[in-house]
Amino acid sequence: MIRRLLRYGLPAGGEQILNIAAFMFFLQFMHSYGTRVATAATTAFNWDFVAYIPMIGMGAAVTSVVGACIGAGDLVRARRTTYVALAAAWVYSGTMLLVFAFFAPSLAALVLRGIPGGEEAMPLAITMIRLMSLYTLADSVQLVFDGALRGAGDTHAVMRISVTLNWLFAGLSYVLIRVLAVEPLTVWVCYVAFGILWGAAVFLRYHSGRWKGIRLIETKTPPPGDGDETEK
Repeated sequence: MIRRLLRYGLPAGGEQILNIAAFMFFLQFMHSYGTRVATAATTAFNWDFVAYIPMIGMGAAVTSVVGACIGAGDLVRARRTTYVALAAAWVYSGTMLLVFAFFAPSLAALVLRGIPGGEEAMPLAITMIRLMSLYTLADSVQLVFDGALRGAGDTHAVMRISVTLNWLFAGLSYVLIRVLAVEPLTVWVCYVAFGILWGAAVFLRYHSGRWKGIRLIETKTPPPGDGDETEK
């Protein structure tokens, strides 16, 4: 049992550590542009977390319910649960998409008004927030299907996909910022594209159906006569 817990649990935990490390590298590279870009990026990420964090909870719920369905041998219900969760997640993330697209100036001003350098960073922050709206739905896809795959025990595949993509992007951001010295918005567009690609990759893994063949718990046939003995 301990081996089984480690087999499915370590990839899920290791994935989070490695992904956060890659994100921190990217954030530091963005900050190396200077105070204006650092302020704008931090403002955008503050609002990004408002859209992202609730979806983490949705992903955790999907993991729990899908795991229960898999344990009961009901793959149809596991799949239906995943898509119902995706629909619910899209209601929230779709709302955030509209908020980011149409109210970006107000959101940026709420954070930046009155702080040193805020006015200078305002135009860039507004553009970054609007660009973020392009991947809010993809974030929901990524988190819901990540949760479904984890519930089915496909944690190794989830780790490989997310860690590979996150570190490839961290390396790309280093090249773009520190070697090629491109404009900040070019890097931000690449970040938005990365979010969409991550969601698509996880969806394709789920759609492949390989998770259906994973057996989290082995079932053993009871020895002959055990049922009779129990009844007696």
